[in-house]
Amino acid sequence: MNIALIKTKQKQNSIVKNFLYVVFSNGISFFLSLVTGFILPKSLGVAEYGHYVRFGFYSGYSTFFHYGFNDGISIHYGAYDYDKLPRAKFRMYFRFLLYVQVISVISIFLISFLLVGEKSSILINVLICFNILILNLSSYLGQVNDITRQFRFNSVTAIVTRASFVALALSFIMFGIRLHTAFIVLLFAINILELVVRIYYARDIIFGPSEKVKGNSKDLLQLLKNGFFQMIGNFIIVLLLGTGRFVLDSSFSVKEFGLYSFAVSIVNMVSLVLAAISKVVYPYLARTREEGYGLLFERMQIFVINICFILLTASFAVKFFIIVFMPEYKGSIIVMQFLFSASVFNAQIGIVCNNFFKVLRKQKEFIINNAIALFINAVFVLGAFVVFKDIEAIAFAACLTNFFWLLLNNAFFHKLLGNRYKKQTIYQVCVSMCFFASSYFLDWYLGLILYPCALLCLMLLFFNSDIKLLLRKRVDYFKIS
Repeated sequence: MNIALIKTKQKQNSIVKNFLYVVFSNGISFFLSLVTGFILPKSLGVAEYGHYVRFGFYSGYSTFFHYGFNDGISIHYGAYDYDKLPRAKFRMYFRFLLYVQVISVISIFLISFLLVGEKSSILINVLICFNILILNLSSYLGQVNDITRQFRFNSVTAIVTRASFVALALSFIMFGIRLHTAFIVLLFAINILELVVRIYYARDIIFGPSEKVKGNSKDLLQLLKNGFFQMIGNFIIVLLLGTGRFVLDSSFSVKEFGLYSFAVSIVNMVSLVLAAISKVVYPYLARTREEGYGLLFERMQIFVINICFILLTASFAVKFFIIVFMPEYKGSIIVMQFLFSASVFNAQIGIVCNNFFKVLRKQKEFIINNAIALFINAVFVLGAFVVFKDIEAIAFAACLTNFFWLLLNNAFFHKLLGNRYKKQTIYQVCVSMCFFASSYFLDWYLGLILYPCALLCLMLLFFNSDIKLLLRKRVDYFKIS
């Protein structure tokens, strides 16, 4: 058999194997998230749950405090295998990041201590500060594993840490512990456990002979420079996705913040499944020739769109569960439907657009597009707040923002790569309208029947040839000759 053909088959098998590792991991994580996503809000109540999710919400801003270093590593070493990484240099990288994080955490803690008026909030703010250090170190090691395709380890780590949190959280509930602080401390401890596991696994690139930080200032500055724009773009995304909750946290009651955050957490379960695709995409894009990127972008987008719309079918079952078993959260149902639709647009941005921005080294354009989207988001969300003062209006504004953000990215890549996107846009509008109508006007069981039927008809109408090609070529559907 031809050697080139053997290598091609091995590469294809590797892609499928790595993808299945991540899908399996995220599938288990999804089912574990069902426990925390439903049982935790039910047990804590809306107000206590609102306090609990604040910890995760503000910890999400940790990405700013590695100042682009983690992204610089990902961009510069994106095509490396693990055994090819320069050990002494990576040991120096870890120590440098640790120094930066310690200085940042001390600074944030001092500022937080001076600004916080309520003594009851001091503990939470301290945990948030130190959680930033833990998350950024874990993120660094996680990115190293992602770019070097160590998906099996990442999958096992995700399952073990999430399962540990679920088991201990259920134990707390069984023993009658209902304070949000207890669960925040538990989550903080699990994050420490994950970091310890990652450090042990990557001990050969952390401990041992190391290059000096002082002698590598140019190298470090280059990594920061390479990753800074990517980090700013990512941070703008965090701000963009968090604007709605920030407005709610500052201007609405804890109960309304809890309702909105509950809807976000449910939608994030679907995003967890989709994250499997995103993790596999970049390492292989970094090893792929640029010829044919336009068609590859288009096919990836069509695939992601349809996977997302299929997953939205689960929202009808979620609606039933909330109505029957969690009536105190009924106020989040319409919010959830808007955010589910927004997740379709956001998934394309996260899985397809952002990875292409990264692999094509278009960090400045990445920032500009995201900054424009942030401005649009601020106008829509603040407009919804001023005019309606309603959490459903804010969720609808978030959905519209994600749609226009996607259009902005599609227009950019159409100009750069020549990919088509008008058909996909019309298709998404049609399916979204069917989803909204089924969710809002029909009972859950009718929506569960009629929405998939409408989706199937529209899918065959718009993408019949692509579906046939995907079924025939499978993994080769994404191989552009």
